[in-house]
Amino acid sequence: MGDEMKELKYEEKERVAADKGSNWIMALVLIVVGIGLLLSNFTEFSLNNWWALFLLIPAITMLRHVWAEYQRYGRLTSRSTGALIGGLTVLAAMAVFLFNLSWSGLWPLGFIFAGISIFLSSRR
Repeated sequence: MGDEMKELKYEEKERVAADKGSNWIMALVLIVVGIGLLLSNFTEFSLNNWWALFLLIPAITMLRHVWAEYQRYGRLTSRSTGALIGGLTVLAAMAVFLFNLSWSGLWPLGFIFAGISIFLSSRR
């Protein structure tokens, strides 16, 4: 019973830390969006799909989860592997929208992400 209480306390601390951590993610994304919009206003720099930068919020959140799991267990777990692949997929989608890339040229990323997932899951 003592171990269950320790685990519950740890999970509560982790949840509170995650809530605090999400604030800096939102702040960082807003700063990046603001800098991009200022640059487009005063220079020749142009971000046509600047809204894609908001995809950084879920991507950074997922990758932060991967890092937290790695620090906790000293390795990648099945949960963190899924979050890693999800974060990379969201980053790839953001790049497609932000830089007007062609989806047809990036479809091999699906194979790469699947391979990374299989590789990481086989290392457990």
